[in-house]
Amino acid sequence: MNFEASPWFSLHAESDRNDFIAYFRGVSMQVSDLLSQTESKSAESFLTGARQHLERFNRSTRAFNVTRSSSFRFSDLKDSKQPITVFIIADPARMKAQEKVLSLIDSCMYSEFLRHPNAHARVYVISDETSNFKIEGLI
Repeated sequence: MNFEASPWFSLHAESDRNDFIAYFRGVSMQVSDLLSQTESKSAESFLTGARQHLERFNRSTRAFNVTRSSSFRFSDLKDSKQPITVFIIADPARMKAQEKVLSLIDSCMYSEFLRHPNAHARVYVISDETSNFKIEGLI
């Protein structure tokens, strides 16, 4: 997908979009350079790690089937005039197995809240066990 065709593109200032595109192209070039090296332990390690992290979302997993589509956006919580309640329920016996997926959902939720045009609109989140998971980039 082209950046221009993505849903978030029109929501950001032109300078922010250009900065992101430049950053993304730079990272892409670094990854491309790394992967094009022959006999590189770094590339092999990178690929192994990427495969392991993406494995839980492959087409044959339950996580893929559950997360492949949605008509709900967390940003809807900031737009609504009425209270909205969202329950994300996980099997307590399988928390270790579901930890990464739940962390990803939490991370996506907070990212949508922070990027929303009305970022200061209040949203109340009550997290039980998911609050114990690490969310990358959240201070």
